[in-house]
Amino acid sequence: MIDEAAKVPEIFDAVKVLVDEGGATPSRIVLATSGNYLMLHRIRETLSGRVHLLRLYPFAWGEEGTGG
Repeated sequence: MIDEAAKVPEIFDAVKVLVDEGGATPSRIVLATSGNYLMLHRIRETLSGRVHLLRLYPFAWGEEGTGG
């Protein structure tokens, strides 16, 4: 898992090569970023056909972990 992957746009190119060459399956790689990475101009590789976008929402007050 790589957090804030959009800060290193080259990571998307590397993931494409890794998946296309059979070195990894897409389900074994998790790239996290705040915001919509498709809207960032520095990222050339969209990983089309190799990506599943999952939107994570902030925790609700009752889910914050201290019991209330």
